[in-house]
Amino acid sequence: MPSILFEEIKNNKIKFFKTLLICFLFFSNGYIESIYGSTLIDLQAFLGISFKVMSIFITVRSFGFFIGAIVGGFIPKESNKEIYILISSFVKAIAPGILPYCKSIWTFLVNAFITGFGLGFIEISEYFF
Repeated sequence: MPSILFEEIKNNKIKFFKTLLICFLFFSNGYIESIYGSTLIDLQAFLGISFKVMSIFITVRSFGFFIGAIVGGFIPKESNKEIYILISSFVKAIAPGILPYCKSIWTFLVNAFITGFGLGFIEISEYFF
């Protein structure tokens, strides 16, 4: 049985690599989602805002996810989806890295929207890959 699996992988190396890439992207989506839960109170203290204002962050990120998923749904089926996944992966990687440099609530919320947009866009894009 394992020999059949290895033979299939050997015959379809590109498909196997794409499958591993998508698995990694789903893993990274979960990782990014978990970062904010554990650091939300630290970010609140860093920005010097109330918890009520900080909770807007979740709404803004979810709205960005929603908009990103809608935009991702309009990708033409016959287009090259790898470039869309590459760009949204780049956005998804850079936006959380910029987060410590957000000095005001507005830049923080814009960053949350961009992160949510990247997560939503790649979530839909992965299904059409």
